[in-house]
Amino acid sequence: MFDPNDVFVSILGSERLTYLGINLELYNNFSFREKLHINVVYNGEKDLTKLEDKYDSLNILSENKGYQARALDLINASLKNFIDSEKNIGVMHNFDYLFFYDNAFEIMITDLLRSGKSLLGWRDKNIQPPQKAVYETDCFVITKELAKRLYPIVPEKNKPIFYRTALYIGSADEDGAEVMKEWFFRKLVNVIMYEGIGELNNRRYLGAMPQKHIARDHNKVLSALDKYCFFIQTTSEEYYATSEEQEEDGDDCFFFSCKDYDSKYQCIHTNSTAILKPLLTLFRYNVHNKKLETIDRFINNEVLLGE
Repeated sequence: MFDPNDVFVSILGSERLTYLGINLELYNNFSFREKLHINVVYNGEKDLTKLEDKYDSLNILSENKGYQARALDLINASLKNFIDSEKNIGVMHNFDYLFFYDNAFEIMITDLLRSGKSLLGWRDKNIQPPQKAVYETDCFVITKELAKRLYPIVPEKNKPIFYRTALYIGSADEDGAEVMKEWFFRKLVNVIMYEGIGELNNRRYLGAMPQKHIARDHNKVLSALDKYCFFIQTTSEEYYATSEEQEEDGDDCFFFSCKDYDSKYQCIHTNSTAILKPLLTLFRYNVHNKKLETIDRFINNEVLLGE
């Protein structure tokens, strides 16, 4: 069922090129690497020619529209590159989302194909209230059929979802509603529930929308999306870093956010050297590839994750 010849991988980002180097070296260690198509979508000014032997195509975006709009451009470009390719399964993820081993990567693609669905994605189960938890856009696997329906994601052209707006009204993170994963979720709902979104939005309340009604509408939406989307529950954690950890990571943040290591698919999304270095050290111990230059330099503290 799994055919690496049919897989298009798009790695996207605008900074943290150490991650990109690590990512490409991990993929280039896959036994079926030559059958994959590795695409890099980059919104930045640094020279990537030293990595050109590790990817198959490069798309450099010239305009930087800021944090969220830039992320939207990167995902739209990745979807377009995938649609224009001859592949039928697309794997889209950020520079700092890493897959370690080819057997687990194969299991992930196979799980989507066996499910008969069109999207495999992660959702954080720790978010409160749970109705705020939607698909993450840091990584997702998608079929070409659904990619064609999703592209392009243009937030202002998609109908807003009433309960999503009500969910954020009056909350401390009200401004956080319009982020990439929210735009992605809204487009999914517009595409998949195009016949039912009018009824979903036909709500009238004298005051705030009751939480139980938000939960009701959210469950209706998830029920519709579940026919097309394959969820993986994950957890995220945030913890305050010591000054030594901050200095080592080259990051000015006072905390790091990471999602649990996905043991089934052997992948991780983390910005912490303390978490990533032991995993890469173990990986290095298990393989004998002499061309893992970025990984070796990172393990030996010669490059930082923030670079």
